[in-house]
Amino acid sequence: MNFFSFSVVVIYLLIASCCTRKNAGSANVSDNDAGYETLIVIDYSDLSGCGFIFLRNDSSKLIPENLHESLKHNNLKIKVKYTVTNKPNICMAGKTIDIIDLKREDKPAQ
Repeated sequence: MNFFSFSVVVIYLLIASCCTRKNAGSANVSDNDAGYETLIVIDYSDLSGCGFIFLRNDSSKLIPENLHESLKHNNLKIKVKYTVTNKPNICMAGKTIDIIDLKREDKPAQ
């Protein structure tokens, strides 16, 4: 009976791991931009413990842990693929994130 139960669990896990979710809200996103979010780099160094952070379309903020020096320009528009880490940060202006990939748009935000 134990072998049977173990086999059922393994088969269930294999089937569940093969299933993927379709991105339902990506009608306006090209295949090259799937998974990216358009953000604006802003200089928040006036706020104690903060440096350059990202501003989202809904005005919430993200604190990148691994933003390269060459991208630290105020009002720079970028597309970012990231994971939320929620690590404690002295800035506390938003959620902390790890950048997975980034695309520079080369035009300033309006």
